[in-house]
Amino acid sequence: HVSPDVWKMKVIGSVSDCDNSYLATRSDGNGFVAVRLVNEQVLENIEKERIIEAQMVAFAVGANIYQDYDAYKNSTPPESVLMADGLVVATDFLVNNSAHLTEEERTAKEHCFDNLVDVCGTITMCYKYPLEMFGTKLNNYYIANIMTGFGQLKVIIAQPIFPKDMAGFGAGNVFVGKVLLSGDVCIYDYEKYSLKL
Repeated sequence: HVSPDVWKMKVIGSVSDCDNSYLATRSDGNGFVAVRLVNEQVLENIEKERIIEAQMVAFAVGANIYQDYDAYKNSTPPESVLMADGLVVATDFLVNNSAHLTEEERTAKEHCFDNLVDVCGTITMCYKYPLEMFGTKLNNYYIANIMTGFGQLKVIIAQPIFPKDMAGFGAGNVFVGKVLLSGDVCIYDYEKYSLKL
């Protein structure tokens, strides 16, 4: 990763059906995310309660963009959950592994998405990048900076994920979507190992 956004997290478990994916809180024990670690072998073993730091980036797999938080709030039906601005939470893991489920019900769930998280955040900056391969122009992609309870986060959004009726996109808009959090732990003292990987 080349992201300057570093999160300090406490590992509290692993996501058993997703390689290199761990459950974590903020270092103070609050919050709850699933994160896929990159270069995790530099940490040797990742035991429960270990505090780690990782350069973070998120890859959007589904997104809604709203003009602002009020527009998001007004478009959310009363029976739906309204996410707080800055919230990042491993919803799929919580739903699929609820203590209220029987073992049979838990086994029947699709756990392949347990490492995805839901994010709601106001965009502070965004950038648009063209993508071209072998002389063929492809869809644009965007990087949006949002502030979360864990810290700043860059969300990479492919153009096809954008809502079709999207009028504009920029600072002040609110991103609400499902992402794969990726954290590179080969930073600071561990950078010396990067050539060995």
